[in-house]
Amino acid sequence: MKCCICNKEIQEYSYNPFPLCYKEDKISKCCADCTNKVSEAQKIIHKHPLIDEYLVNGELMVDVGDTIMIFYANNSNEPINAINDGIFLLGTIDSIDLEYGLIFGDWGAFAIDLEKDTYCKINE
Repeated sequence: MKCCICNKEIQEYSYNPFPLCYKEDKISKCCADCTNKVSEAQKIIHKHPLIDEYLVNGELMVDVGDTIMIFYANNSNEPINAINDGIFLLGTIDSIDLEYGLIFGDWGAFAIDLEKDTYCKINE
């Protein structure tokens, strides 16, 4: 089995990589070396909770201009590449398409899926 973060072969024990994976992922595992990255992400989430539901009582939990930290994006490797470089991917929301459930921003050439991807709003 390969680590879902660094892609190295897992030698002994495997660990739950959440939040550095798809929200509903019950299969992916990470290696012992990458558990530190998972722990760092969990510390950030303790201060800035994940957006589990993008609409609460009809109110959008993020808005244009908000800064978000992206831990996992199904349609891009950029968040994991950044994590492997020792950083978490930050960006500012440029637009939100509620019809397709996507967030666009200055973090790269990919959109965040409001329902599937793992991200949190960084309160300034």
